[in-house]
Amino acid sequence: MICPVCGRENPDDAVTCWRCAIEFAKLLGYDFNEKKENPSTKLNQGCLVVIAIIFLLLVAIVCFLPSFLVVDRNRFTSCEQALAGLKVAEEMYITDHKTYLAGNGASLEKLGMYMISGCTNPKGCGKQVEERIGTPKNPKYCEDFAIKSLNNGLDYQITGTARDRNKCKICVNKKGILPNLYEDCYTNMVMKCP
Repeated sequence: MICPVCGRENPDDAVTCWRCAIEFAKLLGYDFNEKKENPSTKLNQGCLVVIAIIFLLLVAIVCFLPSFLVVDRNRFTSCEQALAGLKVAEEMYITDHKTYLAGNGASLEKLGMYMISGCTNPKGCGKQVEERIGTPKNPKYCEDFAIKSLNNGLDYQITGTARDRNKCKICVNKKGILPNLYEDCYTNMVMKCP
């Protein structure tokens, strides 16, 4: 087929040849050398930047959050172990004296005989107990811990607050320890005793 504009042989079945079509487009102002930027390219670049920022934030959370949780869990466990040590001493004391101790001052000294190996003083080893678990006024592992005698000395309750960020409340008696898992501190901020 012959192009009606230039008269050359047109191998395609188009109305005009490709040379004439380019010339016509140039007359209309289209520049074939100018690169047209796709409008979605800027949107794609913006999305990539946002995704990169979110990724960096997630990496920071994954890297640093567990360290805070480990510190809190360790503080909870330390308080729990200190109160469990007092529980064992209370259980040993009742086998010798047929009653549980109450109060913090003299009770801690008397329980020291059962907590500190090598303590043979019948009045107890208060200084060593204070070094091990602290005092209510100067806590080492637990804040505001207290020993209460219940049912005329036939039962006891040891309470304390862990020094973690949540101030997890721990209760110990002869039935056990609550909460027994640190994760339970998040769900129940009220002290319960077993």
